[in-house]
Amino acid sequence: MKKRLKVGTRLRRVRKLETRHFILGTALVFSLGVFVFSLLTRQAFAAVAVVSPSNMQGWVFEVNSPDGIGTFVAGPATPPGGIGSVRLFTGTNGTLAIAFHNISYASLKLSDITKLDYSTYAQTISANYPRLIMDVTTEFGTDTLYFDPTAQSQAAAKNVWQNWNAKDGNWTASLFPGFTGGTLSQYVTYVGGFSSQNVTVINRPDTTGGLRMEIGPGSAGDVFDGNVDNFTIGILGVDMTYDFEPDVAPTPIPTPSPSLSPSPTPIPTPSPSVSPSASPAPSPTPPPKGTPPCYFTDSQGAQRGYGDVNNNRIVNATDAILVLRSIFGINPVLTGDNKKAADVNVNGRVNASDATLIYQFVFGITNTFKACSK
Repeated sequence: MKKRLKVGTRLRRVRKLETRHFILGTALVFSLGVFVFSLLTRQAFAAVAVVSPSNMQGWVFEVNSPDGIGTFVAGPATPPGGIGSVRLFTGTNGTLAIAFHNISYASLKLSDITKLDYSTYAQTISANYPRLIMDVTTEFGTDTLYFDPTAQSQAAAKNVWQNWNAKDGNWTASLFPGFTGGTLSQYVTYVGGFSSQNVTVINRPDTTGGLRMEIGPGSAGDVFDGNVDNFTIGILGVDMTYDFEPDVAPTPIPTPSPSLSPSPTPIPTPSPSVSPSASPAPSPTPPPKGTPPCYFTDSQGAQRGYGDVNNNRIVNATDAILVLRSIFGINPVLTGDNKKAADVNVNGRVNASDATLIYQFVFGITNTFKACSK
C-alpha cells in the first residue's frame, strides 16, 4: 500500500514538473516568436527616400530673407547619408527665417510617432541653429512645438555632423505655458490631462508643412549657415529616412575634333518656300501628387482608388497609418471597400506589406501597385 502511495506521489510530482516545463517552454517559444517578429518587422518597415531638386518628395523651401539660401549641396565633409545635404543660410538678416517643410504628415497623431531624428552640420552656432518645429492641433487651438539642438543635453558643436534624437529630446510649446519642456510623449500626456482630443500635426494656413526644419527668426546678428540631412520619422514602427541630395549632372562624353580639310565652294540653292507649320500639341498635365494609380468599382458602384483607405481621393501617409493602426489593433479591422482599397498587393489580406507599399508609393519609390496589373 505504502509503495503504491509513493509511486502515486512521484507521478504527481512528475506531472507537475512536466506541466511547469510545458508552460515555461510555451512562454519561451512565444517570447522568441515575438522577438523574431519584431526583428523581421523592423527590417521590413524601413525605407529611404532620396530628396533632390528634381524629386522633392513632399518637401518645400521657404526663403524669406533677400539673400537667404535654401538649396541642395554636395557635402559638407561626409554627410550621414549619400554625398549631399540641404543648406540653410539666413543671409545677412537674421531676423528672417529660412525653412524646409514637409506637407505629407498632416493628421499624423503625435502618439503614433515612434522615431524622430535628424542630422545637422553647423558652421556657426547661435540662436538660429536649425530647429525642428511642428504645428499641432489641440482642443484649445493650434500649438507650435520646438526642438532646439542648443537646448539639449548633447552639446551643439561646429563643423561636425551631429545626430539628434528629437523624439526623446526636450521640446517647448507656445500655447501651454504650464508645459515647461519635455519629450513628445510627455507633451501628449500633459495635454491629455485636460483634453480627450488627439494631438495631430497640421499644415499651416498657407499650405506649407506643419513639420519643418527652420533657422530664424532671431536678432540681426544671428546669422546661421549650416546643413541638415538624414531626417527620419517612424510611425508605428515604420521608419522613413529622407536623404537630401543634389541632382547629379551627367558627365558629357568628349567627341573627337574633326580633322580640317579644305571645304569646296558651296553652290547656291534656291530658298524653299515657307509653309505654315502646325502648332505643337500641348504636353499632358501630370496628375496631382497622390492621385491613386488605379481604381476599382466599389460596392456603391463608384470608382475607388487603390491605396486610398480613407476614401478622400488621394493616397498619402495617412492611408498607410490607417493600415498599421488596423493591423496593430489600435483601430477596428478594415472591412469591405476599405479593406479592398488597402490590399494593394491583392493577396486577400491587409498586413504590414500593404502599409509599406503605400508608403513607397507616397514617397515616389514606386509609381503603381500590384493591384493595378490585375
